[in-house]
Amino acid sequence: MLSSILDVQEGAISMKPSEVDLRNDLDREVNKRMFDSTDILQYNNEPIRFTTPNELQGWIESDTTTVIPPYDLLFPWLHSYSKDCPPRGVGRTMIIRSRQIVDFETLEDSGILKNSVEPHDIFVAWSDSINHNLLKFYSKNYSILENLTTIKDFLHEILNWILKRLDIHLSDIQNNKIIKLCIHFKILPFLKTDFESIKEFCGSNRDKVGITSSLNTDKSSDALWKQYTNSFRRFDLQCTKILELSSRVVLYCLNENNHHEHDSCEYCIHFKKLLILSMTLLNKKEMTPYCNDNIYILKHSGFNTIPNSLIGTPPLNNTMKRGGENPELGGTITSPYDAILFNNWDRAFKIHEKLEMAKLTSRSCIDLEHSFWCGNTTDFRIIKFFNSNDNIYNGKSFKLEDNKKYPYYSPNNSILTLPSIDLTTVIHNNGEGNRINLNEVDTLNLEKNLFNIPFVECQEKKNVDKNLFIRCSENAALLTTEQLWDILCQTLDVTMGPQQDIMFSFPSSGSIGLGSLNMSSIGNILNTCYFMYIISRRTDYKALLHCRDGYTELTFLLVTYLLFLWDIPLEEVIIKLNTDCERPFYLFQTDIQVLNHLQLLIRSFSPKRKDNFERYNSCPNDDLPEPLEIDSEMFSNIFFTKLSETNINLNKLNGPLPSRILDHLYLGSLEHAQSPELLKRLGITHIVSVGEIISWVKPSQASTTSDVRNRGMSTTHNVHVMKSNVREQRSATITTGDTSQLSSTSIHQFVQDDFNILKINNLQDNGFDCITDQLEEILKFIDVAYNEGGKVLVHCMVGVSRSATVCIAECMKRFRCEVLRAYLYVRVRRLNIIIQPNLIFMYDLLRWQEALGITREMDWHIICRNILELNKRYV
Repeated sequence: MLSSILDVQEGAISMKPSEVDLRNDLDREVNKRMFDSTDILQYNNEPIRFTTPNELQGWIESDTTTVIPPYDLLFPWLHSYSKDCPPRGVGRTMIIRSRQIVDFETLEDSGILKNSVEPHDIFVAWSDSINHNLLKFYSKNYSILENLTTIKDFLHEILNWILKRLDIHLSDIQNNKIIKLCIHFKILPFLKTDFESIKEFCGSNRDKVGITSSLNTDKSSDALWKQYTNSFRRFDLQCTKILELSSRVVLYCLNENNHHEHDSCEYCIHFKKLLILSMTLLNKKEMTPYCNDNIYILKHSGFNTIPNSLIGTPPLNNTMKRGGENPELGGTITSPYDAILFNNWDRAFKIHEKLEMAKLTSRSCIDLEHSFWCGNTTDFRIIKFFNSNDNIYNGKSFKLEDNKKYPYYSPNNSILTLPSIDLTTVIHNNGEGNRINLNEVDTLNLEKNLFNIPFVECQEKKNVDKNLFIRCSENAALLTTEQLWDILCQTLDVTMGPQQDIMFSFPSSGSIGLGSLNMSSIGNILNTCYFMYIISRRTDYKALLHCRDGYTELTFLLVTYLLFLWDIPLEEVIIKLNTDCERPFYLFQTDIQVLNHLQLLIRSFSPKRKDNFERYNSCPNDDLPEPLEIDSEMFSNIFFTKLSETNINLNKLNGPLPSRILDHLYLGSLEHAQSPELLKRLGITHIVSVGEIISWVKPSQASTTSDVRNRGMSTTHNVHVMKSNVREQRSATITTGDTSQLSSTSIHQFVQDDFNILKINNLQDNGFDCITDQLEEILKFIDVAYNEGGKVLVHCMVGVSRSATVCIAECMKRFRCEVLRAYLYVRVRRLNIIIQPNLIFMYDLLRWQEALGITREMDWHIICRNILELNKRYV
């Protein structure tokens, strides 16, 4: 399945059968320890409201066709914890899955409605930084079983604290049922936006997202977000924030065939009680419980009674997850399950990121004369898969192609533009619940859509190619020259019979520093390049340099080998890789430092030089060439030879090039904009400077303003108060004191040094400033460059927020796609730089999507949840 072919280190998406068994054991053990057999079915007689799938469908359609609220209604309230009441008049429907499908036959991450959230999306999860050492129970279910008494006591402590604050009494049975839910979902019984509860029970000094509890004197929502630099990127809070805004909350699960008034599962009913309790705690100033009438339970007569428009991922049988190892599927790379995961964009977003990265960095030719390609580990596995089947697939013959069809920056080389995969489904009721079985599909066409398979169909059977596979990885060590020549000897020995693929590893980029260079290590690096050259000259092996993501870890060896092959300066290699080879790559600063010292030595051994070429190719085919050697003088010159300076100072450039997003669009930093010679070498003719000053631009040009506009955020000089039938009054806009931080944004267009420049003044990444009012004019400027055949650099300070927002908007306009798909497209092409538009910029983009007339299929909080899923390991 995708998690293996894409080299996803996190492992499979769904629970393994053993984990399903543990969860069922956990539930049974909790029941045994917390309930008497006569108590389990007892519950209070609170009224329960139900809704039908058709009624839910109508609510969702109403939500998606309603214009999203203006800025001044939601910001800065969305930025932080909830100490103020939410805005009024924002009627929305929140859908929560109260329980995953848990059995051996059905995949846990199936049976999901569109735009629905999980309990851990809105409640504080055990995986957050929590005192009482609760985190130790998170990683293994066995630990939960072994420490169940301790966990139960801790949750009792929290629950008693909550009940005392609310002056509410619950029976022991009701308490235990809430605790059972918390154990099952690995959550605490309060919401992520509940600052008081987080301060009490999460990290003694600092919680996971950076709020230092002990230092806060003013705990209002408005005050909290301003105190911390990351507060305007609180994507982790948005699901709970929208829950607070929602006028309707719908709970559902698909564990039962029938989900009616008298057949609802206990999890939906108990989860409703937990939700009411936590919302009442958040709203404790009013001393009234959260409105029970706002929560509905979805009633249905099985999955087949729910409209397709509501289904994100249908319930799937476990057998649908298997691909290559399933003989019935013909030994394919992917499975129908993978296709369904792809179709549901509001789930498994990491898989979409991996798919996009696999297409972006798929195998491309660097030097055809020397049979040298670069790619990713997915390419390696696909080539091995075809080779193991003698290049025969579904009875047809295939051969490796020389190059991929589209460059990496082409929208045709993206899953973004792929339509949903059409899979015929048949509903089958096996007596234990509805399941979906999938008919036979065109697997080759499916896989060509998801991957850039480097094979093309041919008329006659071809011999299986022999390959030199070099994987660059963090854990690899340099092969010694002796080890390389042992491999070379075996490869060139014709008496050994048919040769197998050659595979070895090389250290990743960034791992070889100046301090680790000695005569031995430099000799090993040089002879690795020589080894690759000999293989290309003396055999018919095809060399594939690959790494996990296809660009980060392999770049050091890639550039070193090209210095050896091409005998041109480092700067020229980097430019040629970008412009001629059109290969995405990322060079670390340590790599540039090392290569600056090594390049003269490496180039001195290049076969491009006549003497070297004759020496390298004069050896008879039945003789083994001698390794290259360096002497002490060569080694000393590495550190003492001064290179001539150029107009492009690579040591100051991160990357070192701006990221190519589209044929006409580059995304970069202020450092890139400060190097006009570099921009000219890349063919860039236009610059959009978002809120920053370029040093080489004349001061008179940079400061002149020709057209002044107010920023997109609505502001008022008087506090505007909205009424609420749920909570106390609140200020829905920025007050007079806040507006003092705002200034007018201006746009100025001019020409200097043959560059057309659009300068956006006074637009900061501060959580206040909006970009909506400027987007149309910026994109018109980019469109002029596009129509003239020019290329545009869009930059801010670092190239992660303001300028990334512009590039996302441009992609939305070009592809006519929703914001999250364009976000993924730009994010992947920014390579090793993680784009992070703040909340208000992302909201700008959602408004831009609305202005473009693109259907809003994904709610705001789902967009934020997916961004959080990708970014939480970095921030």
